[in-house]
Amino acid sequence: MILTVLLLVETASSLLLYFKYRNSIPELSGEGLRPATGTLINTAITKFTRKTLFFDKVSYIPNSFIVPDAAQGYKAAPGEYIVRFTKRASGTLEHLNTKITIMTDGTRFTGSLPEQPLRHVYVFGDSCVFGGGVNDEQTFTYLLQSVFRRSAFHLYAMGGYSWSNAYINIMKIKENITADDIIIMGYAAFYKERHIPSPSRLKYLQDWIDDTHPTQPLNPEIKVLHTQMNEAGDITFDTIPAYCRFNKTYCEQNNPSNDYVDRLSKALLTLIVKQTKAKVFLLHFSGPSSDPVLSQLPPNVELISALPKDFDYKIQDDILGFDDHPGPYWHHAMYSKLKERLGRE
Repeated sequence: MILTVLLLVETASSLLLYFKYRNSIPELSGEGLRPATGTLINTAITKFTRKTLFFDKVSYIPNSFIVPDAAQGYKAAPGEYIVRFTKRASGTLEHLNTKITIMTDGTRFTGSLPEQPLRHVYVFGDSCVFGGGVNDEQTFTYLLQSVFRRSAFHLYAMGGYSWSNAYINIMKIKENITADDIIIMGYAAFYKERHIPSPSRLKYLQDWIDDTHPTQPLNPEIKVLHTQMNEAGDITFDTIPAYCRFNKTYCEQNNPSNDYVDRLSKALLTLIVKQTKAKVFLLHFSGPSSDPVLSQLPPNVELISALPKDFDYKIQDDILGFDDHPGPYWHHAMYSKLKERLGRE
């Protein structure tokens, strides 16, 4: 009798987990299997007692790094920060500290800029381009600045940003960008769902925040850029709440079609390119080379591929196992591709 009850409970738990996560199970994680009932109980404990049993895997010192922004939805506040990554190892907590410096113009510190630069290089992208997980002096933009001393590098990237954010930033500074300057834009296949953003992207963001910052209250004023394109190809921007907890109706919608996402991404790139006569380098660091967004690029856009297959050595480090963002070796690999190309300009 007891065995029958346990079997029924396990079957019910398995069904609940399947229907909840059936759209996000590409393959087994390799971490081993555990009973569905145990997973369900662990999820319930996480949801209702996270403040006492769980720790922040990423924290900021001081805790004022992310602030609301009317144009972007959110941004980094100027200042010096320690970003602490924490993990449990052998029953104890270990942590890694990294340093982030945000300048008064919202860019990240890239080293000493020349007083009279021959050209300016503007870098846009997400956390991988920003250098989430590495120190100021380890980002590929800092490494480039240390080599091209007559140029001034400006790192406008930020965690979670996309080409939509790049467009908003370029519109703010486009009067300063000349035909002799250079724009570097990061690109990965996962950017596409951020351009909109897709409802599934916001669901992922909510889960990531709950897992990474379980003790921190969510700020309903933090928003993300919402990008739309009509049938005529016109693009509009507004902001919506970043977290599904404050944006349930949007998060319950279906994702747009892949064709629409690809067309919007290509149109967004074209819109960005129209704002400047500067040369644009597209740094492709993740995703398939066959990505349709990368086909038929605008004339002044040049693709720079920095995918793992472009190197004869392993480049994808993971910040000592604390985080999945690119670590120093990966940044150096991207730097090496950009250094070679910029050296010919």
